[in-house]
Amino acid sequence: MLKTKVSFQSAKRIVKTVLSAKRTVFLFGPPGVGKSALGREIAQELGAELCLLDAPLVQPIDYLAAVPNHEMKKVMLYPTGFIPEKGPAVVLVDDLPHAKPYQQAPLLQMALDRRIGPIKFSDDVYFILTGNREEDLAEVNPIISPLLNRLVQLELEPSLEEWLEWGGETIREEVQAFLKAYPTEFVRVPQEGQSAWPTPRSWHILSDCLNYAERLSSEEVRALAYGTVGEYTGGLFFTFVAHLRGIDPTRIVEKGEIPQETARERVYAYMYAVCSLLKGKGVEYLNKWAKNIVKFFDQLPGEFKTAMLKELCSDRGKKTSMDLVEELRKHSPQVDKHLLSLLRG
Repeated sequence: MLKTKVSFQSAKRIVKTVLSAKRTVFLFGPPGVGKSALGREIAQELGAELCLLDAPLVQPIDYLAAVPNHEMKKVMLYPTGFIPEKGPAVVLVDDLPHAKPYQQAPLLQMALDRRIGPIKFSDDVYFILTGNREEDLAEVNPIISPLLNRLVQLELEPSLEEWLEWGGETIREEVQAFLKAYPTEFVRVPQEGQSAWPTPRSWHILSDCLNYAERLSSEEVRALAYGTVGEYTGGLFFTFVAHLRGIDPTRIVEKGEIPQETARERVYAYMYAVCSLLKGKGVEYLNKWAKNIVKFFDQLPGEFKTAMLKELCSDRGKKTSMDLVEELRKHSPQVDKHLLSLLRG
């Protein structure tokens, strides 16, 4: 495991640099953090054909076909053609450490020497290798040191902020709100005996399923959450969403009923609900009820003031707008201090 980890966007820039230098990158990290997605995005941005190889499923005989030549009295090897010899193309080798050593050997020969048997790959055929780590309980096989020394190794560390920006409007509002309140639940390393745990991939799966969950009972939604992000995290999510849905932010904004909460998740839920209302209603609504909004803002703990300003700026994948924050500045002298913290962050 490397000490230095890189985010998705940083990894993308580094990988492009490595490919331009005609070198090979090995991208590793826990399951579901976006290693394969990164390779797909790079292929798309390069305008290259994507060839996906699932390393544990590919056998050495898959690359070349042995055909008897009776005239020459020998067996000739012919490419099977499922890997492009000329580009632009990106060959994404998924789960390399899961493959057996005899499966790894031809894949590494292709990636490092740009050839296998009679096949020689052109310079615009790029190779990206991906895989999990030993601590991910993924039953990985080691790659010998001399070959590792020929690879540029990057450990991918998911960034919640990048993921939310990437997902935009495709990520359910409840999922976004929960992960902002519980950022440590964005990704966890799988534990022995655990069949479901939170990763960017499992959160995306849960978000997609929730779009079709209108007919599910409360307990069925709970089971859905347990089955995607695990019982512990799924339980937290279920409880948070139930509380969030029970909040009527108009009672805070229009009636001045300021909640006296100290629990972090509940404070965040109230803040998120108020911000969602203000973003939906706009500047005129904020001005009309500015007294109550300022009263709510001023009683928030410091970190939540900064979080509220940040939330007011974002609009679920749309262009960032400072209009609501600028208007709030006119009514509360505390905004400038926390706005500076936001800009520095």
